[in-house]
Amino acid sequence: MAEEKRNSFEVSQQKLQNKKIDKSRHAKLTYSIETLFEKYFTISDSQEQTQTYTLPEPESMFKASPWQLDNLQMLKNSLNEMKSRLNNFNLCEWQQHTNQMNKAGDIVSAVKKNIQAELVTQAWCKFYEIASNFFLVPLNEIHREENGKNFTSVHLCEAPGAFVAALNHWLKTNAPNVQWNWLATTLNPYCEGNSYDRMVADDRFIRHTLKHWCFGADNTGDIMDLRNLDIFIERCKLLNEKERILLVTADGSVDCTDVPGEQESAVAQLHLCETVACMHLLEKGGNFLLKLFTLFEHQSVCLMYLLSCVFHQVTVTKPASSKAGNSEMYVVCVNFKGRDYIAPYLNILRQHCSNGSPAKAMFNPRDIPDDFLRRLEECSEFFKCHQCQVIEDNISMFRTEKYNDILSTLKHVRRIVANKYLRDCRLSRIDPGNEIVGREVLEKSSNSFTNKKWRVDSYNERCKKQDLEPREHLSQICNEVMEIESPAEKSYTWHLRAPETVEIQTGRAFNKVRSSHFCDSRIHQILNKIDDIVRDTCSTVYFPSAEITREQTQQIDPLHEILSFQFVRDYDSHRTIAEIYDRLEKLRIGQTLVLVGYSLLTQLNVGLLHLLSDFFDNITVDIYDNEGYRIKLETYKHNDKAFNDLREIFTASQNARKDNMIIWSIIPITILYGPAGFYAAQQLLKSSGDVRVDILEKLPVPFGLVRFGVAPDHPEVKNVINTFHKTATNPRVQFLGNVNVGTDITIDQLRNFYHAVLLTYGAQKDRLLNIPGEHLNNVISGRRFVGWYNGIPADKDLDINLDMEEVIVLGQGNVAIDITRILLTPIDKLKNTDITSFALERLSHSRVRKVSMVGRRGPLQAAFTIAELRELLKLENCKNLWRLQDFTGVRDIVPTLARPRKRLTELMLKSLEESVSDSTQTKELNPIFLRSPVEFHGDDDLQSIRFAVNRLQGDAFQDQVAEATNEFETISCGLAVRSIGYKSVQIDSSIPFDGKKGRVMNKDGKVDANLYSAGWAATGPVGVILLTMTNAFQVGSLVCNELISSTENKAGSNGVRDILNAKGIQIVSYEDWQKIDRVEQDRGKQLGKPREKIVDVIEMLNIAAK
Repeated sequence: MAEEKRNSFEVSQQKLQNKKIDKSRHAKLTYSIETLFEKYFTISDSQEQTQTYTLPEPESMFKASPWQLDNLQMLKNSLNEMKSRLNNFNLCEWQQHTNQMNKAGDIVSAVKKNIQAELVTQAWCKFYEIASNFFLVPLNEIHREENGKNFTSVHLCEAPGAFVAALNHWLKTNAPNVQWNWLATTLNPYCEGNSYDRMVADDRFIRHTLKHWCFGADNTGDIMDLRNLDIFIERCKLLNEKERILLVTADGSVDCTDVPGEQESAVAQLHLCETVACMHLLEKGGNFLLKLFTLFEHQSVCLMYLLSCVFHQVTVTKPASSKAGNSEMYVVCVNFKGRDYIAPYLNILRQHCSNGSPAKAMFNPRDIPDDFLRRLEECSEFFKCHQCQVIEDNISMFRTEKYNDILSTLKHVRRIVANKYLRDCRLSRIDPGNEIVGREVLEKSSNSFTNKKWRVDSYNERCKKQDLEPREHLSQICNEVMEIESPAEKSYTWHLRAPETVEIQTGRAFNKVRSSHFCDSRIHQILNKIDDIVRDTCSTVYFPSAEITREQTQQIDPLHEILSFQFVRDYDSHRTIAEIYDRLEKLRIGQTLVLVGYSLLTQLNVGLLHLLSDFFDNITVDIYDNEGYRIKLETYKHNDKAFNDLREIFTASQNARKDNMIIWSIIPITILYGPAGFYAAQQLLKSSGDVRVDILEKLPVPFGLVRFGVAPDHPEVKNVINTFHKTATNPRVQFLGNVNVGTDITIDQLRNFYHAVLLTYGAQKDRLLNIPGEHLNNVISGRRFVGWYNGIPADKDLDINLDMEEVIVLGQGNVAIDITRILLTPIDKLKNTDITSFALERLSHSRVRKVSMVGRRGPLQAAFTIAELRELLKLENCKNLWRLQDFTGVRDIVPTLARPRKRLTELMLKSLEESVSDSTQTKELNPIFLRSPVEFHGDDDLQSIRFAVNRLQGDAFQDQVAEATNEFETISCGLAVRSIGYKSVQIDSSIPFDGKKGRVMNKDGKVDANLYSAGWAATGPVGVILLTMTNAFQVGSLVCNELISSTENKAGSNGVRDILNAKGIQIVSYEDWQKIDRVEQDRGKQLGKPREKIVDVIEMLNIAAK
């Protein structure tokens, strides 16, 4: 009995102890979260402090030599010492780690999910948090006016526009009656002389609101140039007098990745210029929000004192939504004393507002009160301690054994922090009609390039690279180039349209193209690196070289005119304009002009090609490995209007040069942005002003291959839907869904109703192996497997058993790789995609650990692309086991291969060398070559496959065929996915059809009178979306040309509707599809996915009918 009591007492004590521990943990957690939201420090407040800070006489400013304060320097050294502990961390890995450790890391996603505001970014959340916690928007001052509801805000260094979008949301929520206007400036994302590192290139918001942006006298948007600042001030003066400027924000920064210890000094001059701009613009009683970093140097001390003298209250804050481990903080300056107060100082401040830092300190330290300096030291220590603690915690948790446990705890913390943010900021949704651009518009807008910085190594590694010899540096750059996939297509026909009028835009001259909207930013950064090395070594490189140019031009038809633009040291837009203008004056009618080495990096050069399309019948681009590309403009024809436009451009360029300006563009970037044309419907619309296009679709939903064929973990490929959406919403386009052509309506009927019928129904049937055992359970079609996880209604009930360890995928094309990747990808990587829920559920219980991808030919004939293979080889927890014998003699052939095939083969060889059979990874990828299946083995269910061992016959490797030997191999498996190709079907008996090849019989897209075919229905299932686009584009042009002579009236969709209505068939319009689209997206949001596809046709039709 005593023993039982003692045990009971010990249990009670243990429970009590656990409760104390839980309470202690809860208290620490609460304190940690509260601290995150309480990082602010008041520097000055005229209502509370007894001493009022005053500025010294203007004549004493910028006279003292640069100075330092010992206490602040000690803080700086302490912080830099902590930062230096990060110098050996791989930058990419460290950023990923700190993102996972960030307690506030779910705030942005929570705002996106719950509030659905436009342009939600971390900057958006920071601004909204500050506006909600401080009197940033001066409502009292706004209401002081008679009408009491007008004001203007000005935003400096504002790209991409998140502060503006957040302010709009805040006003619509908290002050809906206020009439607000805004003006902004930033480094111009369309200035090709601005480098990727200097500017924010995301222009989705900017391009829709250009009238609110001012980029200054030279169009660069650089406010550290006084001329630009003056133009911006003049622009603000043009605002309505009632729209007083009562808020200025400045969110500028400079990339300091390579000088982390001197971030403050690097950005000091920018902060001075931002502050001077504010003091020129802000009205009395207005507020200023300025981003700063540390406050250790005299520049920051003086700037903070200046602000404390001209504003009644100055507070420094670090929002919870700001990443805790960096030095970023914001200065909230309230109640400006007015331009009259600062007027005596503005001139001297302006004199030191430029790209060059002042040689002297703004104030003598004797002119700054000791009380202010003590407050600033306390403030600096406050934020420095918080930052050091976060860095130290992040270092201690990097690669700790309990990492997953920590992440599990942090997941709970992040959710609490995000909910607290939403609650404290009193966030709620606003009517989409009150948005500036619109969330949906921005999400569907393509961003031609973003800031992709190839800095994945550590700081110390980057420092070592700076000391490399030029040859070593170039060698490393070559390794980076190997990661980039070159285009598989060697020739393109470019369908461009000349503008109705040219819009000439000039800007500051630059001698180097540092950014481009027409080139992958990674490639362009490599090009810039090479150019920097060439300049540093005082070398001169011409590409293509003079020797290659001579050799290649000798191969060009001697009747063609050749204009060569070798890439030279300095960019010269006037030379390009002048040489094209001069050559066109001399061209003969019918002659062909070939451009060699013509850069396609600038808006001007691309715009000139659009203009040249009015002079020529056809423009083609041919790519050569050793030369780059040639642009061939065929069949010259004189065009007076276009020639006058070109003459105007030439004259404007001459005049611009006198002011050190150049022509930047002749066509607005918003027009140049779009692709040349997607698919036949868009080409038809562009080519004729009166053509109408009806798109008939078997299912109630559009987008075909893009919706149902692209893998769910490749959302970027589906961005083409944005372009389809523009086409489908054109008033001259009708989408008629749920129409089964060939059953509901015949091709002959359609040909009677329309001037042209274009068959683009794809390839919807599998190729069979026709070998014994193909009927066994779990021998399935790759097409149906893709349809199963992508949501094709006909495949939703596909019975797939994944309760086995070994799978064989038959085929080695990109579809086979997609299937293999889906089977081996960790389930967490698929949860946030648009994969169907039933597929996700089945895959989450999959026991598959080994997938063999088997092909009948060898590595040199592999059909997959390098991008797809590279992604497959990088799968988490998966080892890649190649067969050494499959690569016998391959390495010897590699030097002779064309570049795309060479890079693909080198990647396979590299993976072969890295194959480790005894690794700790639990899943396996086994690519197997030179095997053809001859029989599936099993009773009812598949157990194994018997393969014939092949050898290759033929001389040229690309033409070699697989021939079976007398050897065989049997490989065990419980599931086989057949991915050996698709073929189209004859949907109507009147269609001429090649059953053997599985495609519609056609000649360059023409089937018969007013009957055409494009895409996989015409070509067979070959290539990627780009090839389908190009083919459909060309056929669309053919249809346009043949429609010109057509004058007969046709019934069009009216005839179709009559037949379908008589049969009681429900037609789904594009507006009906958008109802389905909204339901799918709403269901997806509840699951954390972009959409949850509806796979039941009846349900689709019911939603569409509402």
